[in-house]
Amino acid sequence: MAGDSPPNRAGRLGRAAFVGSLVFTAVLLALALAGVSDPKPAGPLRLDDPLDSDAGWQPLDEHGSWEPVEGGTRLAVEEPDRLALVQSPYTIQPPATIEITAAQIGGPPEGAYGLWWGDDPVTVVGVKGNGYYGVFTTDGDEIDYLIEWVPFPHVRPGGEANRLWVDFRAGRAEIRINEDVAATFDSPGEGPFPVGFYVETFRAGGSSALLDRLRVWEGE
Repeated sequence: MAGDSPPNRAGRLGRAAFVGSLVFTAVLLALALAGVSDPKPAGPLRLDDPLDSDAGWQPLDEHGSWEPVEGGTRLAVEEPDRLALVQSPYTIQPPATIEITAAQIGGPPEGAYGLWWGDDPVTVVGVKGNGYYGVFTTDGDEIDYLIEWVPFPHVRPGGEANRLWVDFRAGRAEIRINEDVAATFDSPGEGPFPVGFYVETFRAGGSSALLDRLRVWEGE
């Protein structure tokens, strides 16, 4: 049959593979330059709280217990179907970036924990020990999901620390979980606004999480 001989076909396949590798490398380089694998905070580091004390942190309800323990500060909720918030002594003024490092240290895998900001309503981003994450607003007992609880491959299981990062720029909030982008959405409000930590139980109670670091960058 007329056409390329086997050596010619092999040569073309080799060239195609080479070109493909160049394209793949260029895409990775472009993503790296865009900050996909190396996120840049919005300005210089303003605070780094290692949570070796709970000074200035204030529980916003009676559903949880908040106390210093070895390695950080623990927020625990005993009853099922409860959500507890604790407020930090800091406020955030966008453009800004918030990052917490926290881990579930007790309770069933469905227990959630995470970061919140704002008021009337409060916006929460949470992760679960079973690999799910969600985003919602809450005002009292009302919850409005921006993102229903869904699996996210970069959420680490219970007992392992997760880094939650929220970047506020130009009226938008970008959420990263362990440096991987999970969501981007409108985040109205010019600030300053409060921030804090949260734990939630569902059918089973007895969930607790350890917050061991809070960092804030501000001012591009």
